[in-house]
Amino acid sequence: MMMKRLLVIAPHPDDEINLAGQFIIRCIKLKMDIFVVYTTNGDAERKVGNRRIKEAIEALRILGVAESHIIILGYPNGWSGSMHIYNADADSVLISQSGKCKTNSLSEHPEFCFSLYGIHKDFTRQNMIDDFKKVICMILPDIIICPEFDAHPDHRATSLIFDEVMESILKGNFGYRPYVLKKYIHEGVWYGKKDYYSMQPTMTSGQRYYSGGMHDLDSPIFKWNERISYATESETKTSLLRNNIIYKAARKHKLTTAWYEMQRVINSDMVYWHRPTDNLALTAVISGSSGKYQFVNDFKIYDTNNVYEKKEPFMCSDRFCWIPEIEDEQKTLVIEFGKLCVIRCFRIYEDCNIENHIISLKISTKFGFSIDVEPNQDGSCTEIILDNELITEQVVVSIINWVGKPGISEIEIYEIEPKAVGVLPIPLYEESKLAYGMSYRQKIEYISFMIRFLFKFKLKYESKKILGKIKISK
Repeated sequence: MMMKRLLVIAPHPDDEINLAGQFIIRCIKLKMDIFVVYTTNGDAERKVGNRRIKEAIEALRILGVAESHIIILGYPNGWSGSMHIYNADADSVLISQSGKCKTNSLSEHPEFCFSLYGIHKDFTRQNMIDDFKKVICMILPDIIICPEFDAHPDHRATSLIFDEVMESILKGNFGYRPYVLKKYIHEGVWYGKKDYYSMQPTMTSGQRYYSGGMHDLDSPIFKWNERISYATESETKTSLLRNNIIYKAARKHKLTTAWYEMQRVINSDMVYWHRPTDNLALTAVISGSSGKYQFVNDFKIYDTNNVYEKKEPFMCSDRFCWIPEIEDEQKTLVIEFGKLCVIRCFRIYEDCNIENHIISLKISTKFGFSIDVEPNQDGSCTEIILDNELITEQVVVSIINWVGKPGISEIEIYEIEPKAVGVLPIPLYEESKLAYGMSYRQKIEYISFMIRFLFKFKLKYESKKILGKIKISK
């Protein structure tokens, strides 16, 4: 497959650096068309307005992305009240934190819907989904880089809305199957170590507790050892940070601390997780003995009833899992392809809440094929690779033994084993021995960064707090 177009989906202006700064450099060298879409304007502070969009345009210019390939959806970063647009009703009009209720952008660089239709849309969930889908369908990128679910509510919303949009596109039955890479904007990057001068590989922040157990990452479906590590280009591995092209781009984001955080963000590798799109179950007809069986082929493996929830975001299993009725004696799904299909691989994701665990299930066909499966208890992928090809029109999945309320969030079926590596024209990362001591010049640069950060942000922040208290006392 010839890769010609890359689309980077960034929740805020400056997230493009974390998501794909180094990746973009490589793709520019491959003469690919690079597109970047921002789902929000980064306008949480009223006085900032849309100035962060200007900064993003300048930052991407440094990386080599044309302004004509930068798309602004025009939705806000911050909502009035406790409801985020992701969890709102489809057509409820929301008000932004800065008092706006319609999409907007720079006059010289209008938002997507205004560029297309000459209108500013209401801030509704459905409008955001429609714009999101329209962008992807117009560009039809070969590669899509999208944020994965992490601590920030806008990152979470962007990841989950993307999954909804991809379901709609992939079920459209016109054969479009992009190569999707997910990435945590914070994990090992924004929250990583300041290890630029030793240029170490990306490191995980460590395990965290939610859904009744320990998990590798902020979302339950991925494991750290399943990551794909791509090699980076020489322009992003300079001895001094100020000579680094990614740092030069980040410096254009003057309203955030992106320039300072590049000590964490720029690593010797680029880490992603692959979400295959050639799942045969997506276009199959699903039926079940009970429960909301439509969840098992909707591309969305998890969901949350509140993107602001910090500790337990995935406890609402009924939003994303097929949970058959307890009195249902069959607890069975039937997957009909409508034609003979060749199958070599199954992937099963059960409820990530470990109190609700499927101890065993059976995958079978009417032609006598049968295999017993013991799903992973933490919601991560349970992969079954068959020794021989299975040719069938129908697959039956039956829950046999369980504890709690058994649930399956997604079933994926593939003609061949999904290839997470070796598909893109980008070399994989090979760790080399590095000198970890800082040179004299690096130490001077590092100290200068800390001093600049102290005077530009820390003192400014503290003075604002003091002035705020004075105003309140008056």
